[in-house]
Amino acid sequence: MNLDKKTPWSIPDLKAPHVKTIALRLEQQDAVAIFRLNENEFLCVYSNCAVYVNKHGDVSRSVIMEFVGHAKAACLLDSFLVLFDNDFVEIRDATSGRLKQIVAGRDVRCLDDGRGGTGNNGSRTVKFALQHPEYVGCQIVMELVKAER
Repeated sequence: MNLDKKTPWSIPDLKAPHVKTIALRLEQQDAVAIFRLNENEFLCVYSNCAVYVNKHGDVSRSVIMEFVGHAKAACLLDSFLVLFDNDFVEIRDATSGRLKQIVAGRDVRCLDDGRGGTGNNGSRTVKFALQHPEYVGCQIVMELVKAER
């Protein structure tokens, strides 16, 4: 929403000729989420990729963050983008886009995206469920915790 004129507008702005390839890539994508990375940059997450935009809605990087899977849900945990596919959880560095980890499973679902509170140690955590690999009809609930280094 443009607050000056109170008119809605879409981001990213894909009308500029220099972002034509990005516009073509996003054409058939479903929007999943948008996250603020810092004071000047946002990450627009789609089902198969993500693009960086500035605070004015313009594409800020010419690179597209391509995903391994098909994101059904996404969350931002510290500096990590966590994506939920039906068959795995994909964890990427939100700033660089580099793949950090994949947690394999079946029927993966996000239970808590970390916005609702803090874990035992006072930090935000993400919780998800997946089908137990050995027992049909049973699920495993997992919590992502950032490792101390």
